[in-house]
Amino acid sequence: MPITDSKPTSDNPQTQAPQNVQYAAPYPQQFEDDTIDLYELWITLWNKKWLVIAVTVIAALGSVVYALQQPPIYKAEALLLPPKGEDIQSLNLQGGEDREGRGRETTGAAFSAFKNNLSSRSLQKKFIDEYGLMDILAPDRTPETRDIEILEGFSKMIKIEDEDKEVFSVSTESEDPEFAAKLVNDYVSYFDLETVRALVADARNAIEEQIMDIENIIASKREIVKLRRKDQINDIEISIASKREFAKIRREDKIMEIEHSISSKRELAKLRREDQINEFEYSISSKRELAKQRRLDQIAGIENTISAKRELAKQRRLDQITGIENTIWSKRAGAKQRREDQTNEIESSIASKRELAKTRRKDKILEIESSIASKRQIAIKRREDQINEIEYTIASKRELAKQRR
Repeated sequence: MPITDSKPTSDNPQTQAPQNVQYAAPYPQQFEDDTIDLYELWITLWNKKWLVIAVTVIAALGSVVYALQQPPIYKAEALLLPPKGEDIQSLNLQGGEDREGRGRETTGAAFSAFKNNLSSRSLQKKFIDEYGLMDILAPDRTPETRDIEILEGFSKMIKIEDEDKEVFSVSTESEDPEFAAKLVNDYVSYFDLETVRALVADARNAIEEQIMDIENIIASKREIVKLRRKDQINDIEISIASKREFAKIRREDKIMEIEHSISSKRELAKLRREDQINEFEYSISSKRELAKQRRLDQIAGIENTISAKRELAKQRRLDQITGIENTIWSKRAGAKQRREDQTNEIESSIASKRELAKTRRKDKILEIESSIASKRQIAIKRREDQINEIEYTIASKRELAKQRR
């Protein structure tokens, strides 16, 4: 039975088409001739069923054999926990803990240093050289092979994963379980030892630096104390002599200052009286002149503002009149242009719609005619097939009847 699109058709392929076919009046419906005969497809698949079954069985057996031939891969994993305060007590510069009993910062620093060392390329290369893993990692090594490529392969083989804030794991995968377990254990122990060595070296350097700093501070303080004593003695002697001289000079200066101040105050009192009299007279005359000038300036300013406002009022009236005339003219021109554009758009839309209607009618007529012709050909072919089947059945029955006689 053929399968078509969702649009229905008027033919049923299982019923016999009549000889005189009368078609209804054409109506706007789109026909499509692309069909798939599922019955013929099923017959072809059924005829080649053994081939399909054989290909499926061979593929399944091949996948099973391939999976069985693959060697098993083992994974060795080591979970690492942060050290306790007792484990790193010897590395603490203040006896493992400070005065308040806090040691978490020291354990966290040691654990973070151990984490950083696990990913260090230089330590990984040193580990490979000491444990002789270069021949295992690169058995086909040539002079052109670089150490960086081997280190990258080794870093990809060793996986470091953070499972928690305080716990992380080191793992590797290999076909040999003993080699994987030994590699992980050696890797962790080697980097643990290297981390301890680095922390011990840092602690030694810090202690040596502190000792040097303390010795330098003590020597400098001794020299400073000696210099301070000498300077204090000299300062005391100089201060005594200078104070005596200053006392004599101050006494003489005070006497001179008192006499000079008395005479200067008398002169200043006379000058101040004369200056005050002159200032009063000058202020009275200047205030009179300023009052006259302010009156004249106010009168001139009022006259200027009145004339300026009159000119602005005239200019605003002229600008409003010209603006109104310009807006009226622009609105008229815009209305005319819009009317012309609307008429042009309406005419063009009407013409385009007419052309589209004509083309659609022609396309529908052609589709209907092609569908009618194809249906006629299909009906004729079906009739011929039925006639041939009937003739073939009649001939076969005659042959059977002859054989039975």
